[in-house]
Amino acid sequence: MKKIFSSTAVISFLLVFLVGCQSAPTRYDEKSKGVWTTKVLVKDKESSRSYLLHLKFQTNDQKNARVDISTTLGQPVAALVLKGNNVRYILIESKRVYYGLASTESLKPILSAPIDPRWLVNIFYEKPFEDKNWQCIQEKNYLKECKQLQTGTVVKWTDRAGARRLIQLEHKRADLQIQVMSFSDKVDNRPDIFEIKTPEGFKEIKLK
Repeated sequence: MKKIFSSTAVISFLLVFLVGCQSAPTRYDEKSKGVWTTKVLVKDKESSRSYLLHLKFQTNDQKNARVDISTTLGQPVAALVLKGNNVRYILIESKRVYYGLASTESLKPILSAPIDPRWLVNIFYEKPFEDKNWQCIQEKNYLKECKQLQTGTVVKWTDRAGARRLIQLEHKRADLQIQVMSFSDKVDNRPDIFEIKTPEGFKEIKLK
């Protein structure tokens, strides 16, 4: 009887250990490339409306990045590529392609909030912002919250479990809830993955 109890205890311990290992948060700050698949709930405070989008973020060196945004039914809405400080993005419905220097206005037509696409690298890799206008705090060696002093924009990371986590971005114009669903180290190896061409019938507009 004693032997059976011991075996059962060992098995229970192993199961708890394995589950714990599987749910240990992924250290994105130790990654150099990857693809994040997410769902984004946008709450536009100015228009008092909410909508849900699918967002895929991928980068190969923390400098070049691509964002693909679609509806919940998989219909493409927009795509954006970032190369250093330069951004280029396409809006499918309005048939426009914008290009120029990245700024807080770059993603506003898509996500309603003034988000500089360069911030996405810090947000997904969970690394503190280097700009002196940001203040970040950590908890248990993980980034917990960052706040931009100039605008009051706040980014929070919660509910970490494996690759999953909830990222909340709060701004006076809009709130975003980014639910990271999965992560892969395998970035699309297409040579033009960080390029956006202007389709026929689309208008190119230089950002001011």
